[in-house]
Amino acid sequence: MYRFSARCAVATLTQLFLASLLLIEATAAVRIIIDTDGVTDDIRAISLALQNKNTEVMAITTVRGGVNASQSAANVARTLRANKRYVPIYKGAEDALFPRGPLLEADPMFGSDGIGDTPKTAPEALPRDWLQHEAESAAEALVRLTAECDDVVLVCLGPLTNIALALRLDPNFATRPKKIVIMGGNYYGVGNTLANSSAEFNFWNDPEAAQMVLTEMRSPIVMVPWEAFFFDGPKYSKIIDFTRHLKFDSPLSKFLFNCTQIVRNHLAKTSTPYSFMDDIAVAVAIDPSIALTSSSFYVDVELENSYTRGQVVVDWLNVIYNETTQGFNAIPGLKTGWPMHSFVTSYNVRRVNDIICEEFSKGGR
Repeated sequence: MYRFSARCAVATLTQLFLASLLLIEATAAVRIIIDTDGVTDDIRAISLALQNKNTEVMAITTVRGGVNASQSAANVARTLRANKRYVPIYKGAEDALFPRGPLLEADPMFGSDGIGDTPKTAPEALPRDWLQHEAESAAEALVRLTAECDDVVLVCLGPLTNIALALRLDPNFATRPKKIVIMGGNYYGVGNTLANSSAEFNFWNDPEAAQMVLTEMRSPIVMVPWEAFFFDGPKYSKIIDFTRHLKFDSPLSKFLFNCTQIVRNHLAKTSTPYSFMDDIAVAVAIDPSIALTSSSFYVDVELENSYTRGQVVVDWLNVIYNETTQGFNAIPGLKTGWPMHSFVTSYNVRRVNDIICEEFSKGGR
């Protein structure tokens, strides 16, 4: 009887130990919501999150950017099928906070559908992809989901309109995300828009939303600026094959090869390396050590000047913030109280490449 009880005790303790390990493993997962405009570079980043075993993608919200929010939702639905995953999709804003009017055509860099104009390649684009999103709006879902879970990392890959609308719906949303990782903005004034060369595309698409998010959100914000692509892509292009993840004999790799064909051809014509961008934001959200160096700046977003509208303005010379008095200077014509945010200034390119290749080599099977 004693020996039996001892065995039972050992078995029970073993079960409790294993259960605790499972609990630790479950709680160790990074829980994220991805907000996206659903174009090619976002699709690859979303796939990275979906394939990573340490990441739980709670929801994907869509916004107008390179394509409209409806096309973005359809692209995400197709991407979920390519990854053999299910995640609820919430369609969001079809225009900026200050309306810009209908999006007459998609950014030609990504194709008319935003993901390479290959609707017949596997998995084929289906009419039902346009209907897969939930009835609840993106902003409403963001408010609800972050109220239900206090450990959500919000990863923003498109214009910040949905985030700003969530703030307007519920001011308490400002503190609810555990962290916000934003792919967007800049700090050296390096831009990538046709309208001006000083603003990054996502911030240029809705500068008012960008300013609202940077100013009013109280959760920690990590910025992955355009310069991370602009400087590190060319720097590493001769030692890293940024297309290796497109050469595997896996359904996901083949899907992404087709999605990226137009943008790769476009970049080749301008001698610009095809490298990582939105993927960096997802990688940093999953593993903060991916960011090798970061700098914190007092910043604002330019709203007025057409040459620089959407540019992130940095207080390089401590004109706004006085380090000596540790207070904000009162300067006529300038808003005081600029927020300070962290900018990723360099990242572990090799590690990101290794993670992507590892996940995509077997993805979609």
